[in-house]
Amino acid sequence: MMIRHKGIIYKDILLNIVWGGDIKTSTRYLEVSFKSDENINFECGDKVELISNFFEVLFIGDIFVIRKNTKEEYSFKAFDKAFRLNKNYLVKNYFNQLPSEITKGVLAEIGLQVGTLPKDAVRCTFPAWNRTAYSIILMCYKIQHNQDKKIYSIVSEGEKISVIEQGTLCNTKIIDGINILNANYSKSIEDIVNKVVLYTMNKQRPAVIGNKIDDESIKKYGVFQIAQEQDKSNAAYLQVQNILKKEEENAEIEVLGDTELISGFSVPTKINNLSNLNGVFLIKSDRHTWTANTYKTSLELAFENVMNDVDIETYPVSKKKKKAEVVNDYKNDFSTVGGVN
Repeated sequence: MMIRHKGIIYKDILLNIVWGGDIKTSTRYLEVSFKSDENINFECGDKVELISNFFEVLFIGDIFVIRKNTKEEYSFKAFDKAFRLNKNYLVKNYFNQLPSEITKGVLAEIGLQVGTLPKDAVRCTFPAWNRTAYSIILMCYKIQHNQDKKIYSIVSEGEKISVIEQGTLCNTKIIDGINILNANYSKSIEDIVNKVVLYTMNKQRPAVIGNKIDDESIKKYGVFQIAQEQDKSNAAYLQVQNILKKEEENAEIEVLGDTELISGFSVPTKINNLSNLNGVFLIKSDRHTWTANTYKTSLELAFENVMNDVDIETYPVSKKKKKAEVVNDYKNDFSTVGGVN
């Protein structure tokens, strides 16, 4: 592997390279350690690229961290353009706008280029008060997901930000005895929720209005219940089904290095003595590590291809005032009559 910086390619001075990402943040990172060399000078803010031996550009990003030690070893950490989506907060109101319109506006405000975007299927209305650019874009495509059921993910493609369908099958297969070095599987019910009680507040008194139950889970594990308040302002967006949580399955696999294995893609897996890991799984996170003599890829697999969740805000429902209340408001507001009572 090689690093390109200010038009110069570095290879012999490199000691260790780590390249990875995960679907939760849509950000990919690059960590590089290298020997001290008075002829090079990496600085925060510099653009760097990770290039394969076949001159394929795998990563383009900016340096955010520089480290040095007494052994005259240096390292830096860089992030791609998607990193900036979580570092920029906006205050916006959106009314009846297309997801692509909102996305282009958000990216333009923080100085990022627009890549490929899905075809618009909905219009969006929501407030975005002190929300990150990432969460605003995700809200748009969460609303669209509720309509077309497609799973969307925000990614950095080169120096542009794109929104793609998550779970596309990659070109690699993970097979026991061929490219698997180690695999671990676990199941947990520590965070299980199988009953949701819905209630409203009426004159400071709670009133239960219904519940959602996972009967199969209750029969198997017993009751694990939470209460959820529902009022007029969030009733249309409350998705009780997402609050219920089943047993959680996790899988971690280490394989021979393969740059095709990237978070957001799905991969076929077959492991003879772990039947739970036979199937097609979404790559939840990936970590590629190069040293002088080895290249390994570590993966965390997801057992369901689900979209990153985000709370969709709504505008508060205002109570209409009676005529007498409006008259009283004007009597008490001096500014409306020039400051004269």
